Amino acid sequence: MVVAGVSAGAMASYMWTNHIQELVDNPNVVSTIVDSGIFINDTTVTTGSYKSALMLDNLFKLANANEESPFHECNNSTQRGK
Repeated sequence: MVVAGVSAGAMASYMWTNHIQELVDNPNVVSTIVDSGIFINDTTVTTGSYKSALMLDNLFKLANANEESPFHECNNSTQRGK
């Protein structure tokens, strides 16, 4: 089984592979192929805010999503920051 994606789809592939491995009997059959799935989260020159994180937060608000990421390590790190 191959989980693949490009750009934002690559980010989704990174995030969902662990979850998909938990769903199958043999996690070793799940492979990930990604291309260009890195987005730099740095501050903007004009506002000093972290643009990528802000855009993702706004997307979740727009979609009215109260779901956690399937990436357990990410959920744990953001909960510690609250």
